[in-house]
Amino acid sequence: MKIKAGIVGPKDTVNLICNISKEYDEKLHPIPFIYKDAEETAEIVQKNEQLVDVWIFSGLTPYTYAKKSSSKQLFFYL
Repeated sequence: MKIKAGIVGPKDTVNLICNISKEYDEKLHPIPFIYKDAEETAEIVQKNEQLVDVWIFSGLTPYTYAKKSSSKQLFFYL
């Protein structure tokens, strides 16, 4: 079973994280969520939490915004 990971951040870092995740192709299925402003993070999480098992954020700022959402899923940041 592959873990569906929502990757959240600006386009360049999301693309980088998705490319790195190819090394874990057998276990991880990345789903990119690109924002233009970090303040969009909580809304992205709330609207898409049914699509992913865990969230990976490109840094502390989007992680902090995500913690303001009502989601009870696992959050990680790089």
